[in-house]
Amino acid sequence: MKILKIAVGTTSEQKMGYVEEALSELGLKAEIVGAEVKSGISEQPLTSEETKKGSANRAREALKENPKADFFSRSRSWLPFEPRR
Repeated sequence: MKILKIAVGTTSEQKMGYVEEALSELGLKAEIVGAEVKSGISEQPLTSEETKKGSANRAREALKENPKADFFSRSRSWLPFEPRR
């Protein structure tokens, strides 16, 4: 079975661990690759839209730094995994 490579827009061990745990619960093995990237929003987002935008920006930047990743994940627990396009 192929081990998936998941790019995550954070270097937080805790957040990367959450991604790994979620995948494990689905019976999937993956290499989680974190990247220290900018969100492109304010330090303290004031709206959920701003939070979503920052999370999407981080995910895109993480994918740029890890172009061989199969998927990328936003670092907010209520946002889904997205396939590489």
